Amino acid sequence: MNRYSLKIVYMLCALMLISSSCVPRRIKNSFIGCFDGMPTGLDSLLDLSGVFVSSRTNDGIEFACQVLIFYNDGIVVSFGGWGLGECDAYAQRTIYQRNTDPKRCQRFRIVGVSRTNTGGLYKIENDVIIAQFLWSPSSFFYQSDVVRYRIIDRHTIEEIRFGERVRTFRFLPIENLPSSDNWLKSQRWFWCDREQYRRHRRERRFR
Repeated sequence: MNRYSLKIVYMLCALMLISSSCVPRRIKNSFIGCFDGMPTGLDSLLDLSGVFVSSRTNDGIEFACQVLIFYNDGIVVSFGGWGLGECDAYAQRTIYQRNTDPKRCQRFRIVGVSRTNTGGLYKIENDVIIAQFLWSPSSFFYQSDVVRYRIIDRHTIEEIRFGERVRTFRFLPIENLPSSDNWLKSQRWFWCDREQYRRHRRERRFR
């Protein structure tokens, strides 16, 4: 391979890297809102001192688990999967790992610290939480999904699609939840105010 061909390869690799790190404009423009860091008031409707969990069972054995964390600043994080064992124990173990070893969690993409985890923004309309999640299942494209949750009481919510209940989430109290900081907050387009974004970046730099 000659020098000219090598330059073309390097340029293509650079373009792929840049494109893979950018959220498409269509997703940015269709996002449900922007982040301003102000209290949403969700803590008056839900208990936010823990997480909300939903599990699927087969012959009484839990084989799938999804965990939601709602923060009062508008951030929502979701994580879970299959073959994780008992759902409550999985949620507690994951939060513990995030709090005690953030670098390890970043390598294994746990709790909103990387692009492959599902995080996003929510807003409240009457008794319904509208959440938009954004994630990158590979290095080259992003996906986004809007999910609605109906608030039943302070400790119960239902995921609804097309007006029908899909599954129920129950509250699980957990001490020392991780902060709402996640990769989305490093994106300028995610913020409502440019100065707030700059202030956040400065604060992160000196932690």
